[in-house]
Amino acid sequence: MAEDRGLAALVAPTGAPAVANGGQPSAKRACLRHYDQIPHQVFNTMGASGVERVPLAKLWATMKGGNNVAMHLSNLCFEDVERQNIGMSQVMEVLDKALDRFKQPEARAVINQTLYTDALKELEALQPSVNILNCGPRSGRKSSDVASAVTHYVGATSDHNTEDVIAAAKKVFALLNEPNSKLRALLLFLSGGGLWYSSSVFEKSMRAWCSGKGLTEEEFIKVARARTFVPPSDDARDSMAVLTQS
Repeated sequence: MAEDRGLAALVAPTGAPAVANGGQPSAKRACLRHYDQIPHQVFNTMGASGVERVPLAKLWATMKGGNNVAMHLSNLCFEDVERQNIGMSQVMEVLDKALDRFKQPEARAVINQTLYTDALKELEALQPSVNILNCGPRSGRKSSDVASAVTHYVGATSDHNTEDVIAAAKKVFALLNEPNSKLRALLLFLSGGGLWYSSSVFEKSMRAWCSGKGLTEEEFIKVARARTFVPPSDDARDSMAVLTQS
């Protein structure tokens, strides 16, 4: 099966993924959904993903190799340059949202002031370039397009001139190759390999459970003890002793 078929072949006129082999779906999906993307695929609900310790070469191999459903785990992995542009735009879209969040007052309140100031300088120099490289989803998209990363973005174009795009690309490329980026270090820590997010959602879900069921403290304790081993009383030990006698 050919690895890349071009954007036009990926999307049927209805916006549905194209099919091959006499109408049969392809063995591996080339029309990537958002949940096929690498951040979702490495996410670990019960702890940290560990992706921050994975060497770039291994991460690239994982992205390129895909899984049993998707051909790749990022649109950056396809040979078609327009498809790679969609992958780049998706990265910039999420990074732009993270940079906006980083500028909020709560971030300044919890991060060491000196470190925050250094990272903020990087951010303010970088974000205009991130905005330029973020073509975003196409205008007037249908709600049915949301599930598909490709149909969501095909047709979106940049309003920026070529010189601005080139300058922005140079700026972002320089950051990617900067080994001592304070901004990257902070984003890495704040991500916690997904651990902070999972623990926050789990804690909130427990509060929702307590509130939704109207649990009392006694009921909460009852649940807590449901699998707790409680040693039997002396009488019970004596009664059980007969079971071990020959």
